[in-house]
Amino acid sequence: MKFAVVFLSLICLYYSRPVQAQVRQIGGKDASVINYPFMAAISLARTLMGNGAIIQSRWILTSASAVYFTQDSLYDVQVGADTFKGTGNWYEVLRIYRHSEYIGWDHNIALIQLKGHIKYTSVVQPIDLAVTDTDFLEAVMLSYGFNEQGTAHLREGTYKLTATDECVNFVIEDIAKNMIRNQQGYCVFPLSSTGQGQWANDAGAPMVAYGQLYGLFAFAEHRGGINQGSVATRVFKFTNWIQGTITANGACICCTTTIRAQTRQIGGKDVSIQQYPFVAAIAYARQPIGNGAIIAPKWILTSASAVYYYPDNEYDVAVGATDFYGNAKWFKVWQIYKHTEFVGWDDNIAMVLIRGVIQYSDTVQPIDISTSFPDTIEVTMLSYGRNEDGTTHLRAATYTLISDNTDCISLLKADVAKEVIWKQNGFCMIPPPGTEQGQWFDDAGAPMVAEVCALTICAIFVALVATEQTKRQVGDALIIKYPFIVAITFNNNFAGNGVIVAGKWILSTATVFANSPDTAYQAHAGSSNYLQDSTVNGVQRVIRHPQYDGSGNNIALAQMNDIFLETQLLKSVDLGINDVPSASTTMATFGGTAQLQEVINALASDESCISQLYDEANKRIVQEGLAYCVTLSSDYPIGSGDLGAPIMSMNFLYGLYADGLVATRIAIYRGWIQSTMQENP
Repeated sequence: MKFAVVFLSLICLYYSRPVQAQVRQIGGKDASVINYPFMAAISLARTLMGNGAIIQSRWILTSASAVYFTQDSLYDVQVGADTFKGTGNWYEVLRIYRHSEYIGWDHNIALIQLKGHIKYTSVVQPIDLAVTDTDFLEAVMLSYGFNEQGTAHLREGTYKLTATDECVNFVIEDIAKNMIRNQQGYCVFPLSSTGQGQWANDAGAPMVAYGQLYGLFAFAEHRGGINQGSVATRVFKFTNWIQGTITANGACICCTTTIRAQTRQIGGKDVSIQQYPFVAAIAYARQPIGNGAIIAPKWILTSASAVYYYPDNEYDVAVGATDFYGNAKWFKVWQIYKHTEFVGWDDNIAMVLIRGVIQYSDTVQPIDISTSFPDTIEVTMLSYGRNEDGTTHLRAATYTLISDNTDCISLLKADVAKEVIWKQNGFCMIPPPGTEQGQWFDDAGAPMVAEVCALTICAIFVALVATEQTKRQVGDALIIKYPFIVAITFNNNFAGNGVIVAGKWILSTATVFANSPDTAYQAHAGSSNYLQDSTVNGVQRVIRHPQYDGSGNNIALAQMNDIFLETQLLKSVDLGINDVPSASTTMATFGGTAQLQEVINALASDESCISQLYDEANKRIVQEGLAYCVTLSSDYPIGSGDLGAPIMSMNFLYGLYADGLVATRIAIYRGWIQSTMQENP
């Protein structure tokens, strides 16, 4: 009986504290986990306590207020479910790391370490942490918290996150005001005239925008209710704590996709390993993924973006070879140490500890690390990254590195890239005048040397290269970046492109499926050359949008005969969460050829872009919010072979190319996509 009294007193304490988020999300709408596969439900003794986000295979990020009770072993986590206690997988909790300074308000964040690794599927995937900080944005809040209908179905609702003076004046409690002033939190405001609110088991609810995690619902001052301003933890401010906690307890957080360099070294020349015996090739599952430099018998220096996959023991290092697939000496990786403050851009460096000891020879030697940091210097970049000839031969190319703030920063576009230079943590790379040089995906970690000293590690190429890159990029590595793309054929003739959205479903434009019968269509997945080594799946039936009129609502789902089995090269796509008016994007397309290509572009929907369109029907659908204008940043000959091509931003699908330099606007069709798949099992 004494135990029961103590337990009840704890319950009363929990619900009397003013800091707890207070009862349920009101005014949202039901959502599917296929659109938000990072979602996790947190339970205590199988009673819903809150929500969280998968950020790594053993780690869930949540608010400390969602895991207030301190008996960690009583907690479980459910993933991959549309409804709490619905069809999904459960994982036991090993330990919960609440921020050491959390006492009820400030530092309201926690990490849950699971006993086992989460198995990723189309409905279970990690989410990237925000890589930029902002005082204002619109975000989607996601929660299993019981709603006004009395269910525990996953719900989504759009809110304004602010940290302005208006926000500080709105909250009443001084400790809540301080959380905003200290830039640890956001005010959470419903959109105007909407009846929305949050209560107790909404705690820890992820708040996402542009495919990244910006906030975690923390608490409501007034015990919750409709149209009450509430507070969310500001995730970006805790990235160092997140990284440090995970690193100190057995792992490194995965890098975000935004930092990956983008695919091949172009314009270099073949060289011999005898000339540069310190160069190492880094492989994941024996596939080239990056480069490094030997600095000691057991150590390779590289960039963190070259080793973004998990786990560490899947990596190998090759030394002493002129070609990646040549006669190399291979070493298994023991552990990878990424810089503790690396979260996607800055501090982009890593040390690779190998099993065994490298034996030095004429083709295997260490290199000294530079002890100076010149403002300008000419260097040679060395990489096994696949080149324009399609080989993995070691290549050398000359660049000038500059770190002068004025000249260098003026060449950059991304604020996060500029910050790397401001902090003197990186160089801008400039090729010799008149040359056509560039770097892509598997050039990451390429050593850049001068006078036999390593000066820097080639890391964030997309952000730091000063010249315009080749925009039409082709190669095997692209299928790793776009594992969801499919080539669609009709009677074995190329018809267009599409994406995998679920195990038996692909998404494309209705124009791709213009012919009949539906069963004559096939989807080819999992290969950058769809005529070779692809997984072929037949179409059972095509469901076009019921309001498709030849231009507007140009979207269709195809139900396949068989389920696509997920591999590293074959995965489902993440649909765009927010209906943004414009975005910088990339388009993946087979372009009517057998080979996958990438085209840099931008999406827009303003009057300026509409005025440039020739077709009146296309102008109309952009004005009506059904499509985007597509602007290419190169002379790529876009055409019918690009129909249905996915247009991506921040690893999320925002458009499908629909011809005439317009793209179908995906975010507005998420509800139709979801309901169509649910109604046609």
